[in-house]
Amino acid sequence: MRVSESEPSGRLSPARGVRKGRDAWAGFSLAELVVVMIVGIVAGIALPNIRSALFKAEAAHIVSDVSTIRLSAYTYLSETGDFPSSGGFGIAPPQVANHLPDGFPFTYKNVECAFWSFNLFGGGGFWGTNKLGTVMVSFPNQPEFA
Repeated sequence: MRVSESEPSGRLSPARGVRKGRDAWAGFSLAELVVVMIVGIVAGIALPNIRSALFKAEAAHIVSDVSTIRLSAYTYLSETGDFPSSGGFGIAPPQVANHLPDGFPFTYKNVECAFWSFNLFGGGGFWGTNKLGTVMVSFPNQPEFA
């Protein structure tokens, strides 16, 4: 049953601002289009900057880890006169375990660190030792960085 507009008690009135007829859903208003354009421009500017900031933060984390490993190896060198033995990627040499922060991982996301020590020929290297120590970083899931 349809309520007629002539009946004052049961009269239905359309919501304010709703257009009647065929063009009720014809399109977007100018204000809506401007807002979408502004959001798109801001997103186009912000997303590359956010990705760059995340990449730089991860790179800083890796550099910090390498510095921590290097510092622990030099601390061991100053105490014993020799570099610690080599460890594999993602594995800390046991000699430096007490010089690293508790729970320090030799891995971070898709990056693995390793400390390697090398024997120098001819003896008489740095600090009276015949070994050279270096920290290696590996990206096993990203061959383009290898």
